[in-house]
Amino acid sequence: MAHEPTDFSAERSWLAHPQQFRDAVLDNVWCSRCRGAVRILDYTVQPKPDGIALVGTCVTCGSEVARYIGDNE
Repeated sequence: MAHEPTDFSAERSWLAHPQQFRDAVLDNVWCSRCRGAVRILDYTVQPKPDGIALVGTCVTCGSEVARYIGDNE
């Protein structure tokens, strides 16, 4: 499954968050196939209006998953 390359400005925004927050987000991504929170793998970071999005794959089933993070988080 091909994802767009990571956007460098979005990556800087992602890395500006504390490590503990980033770890918690990576383990709390909704998968519609698994019907629950899962860990995201092989993700890219993309700019979105008022935030960023992590787009990757579900660790359990391999489906595409995404997590939006607003600028105020």
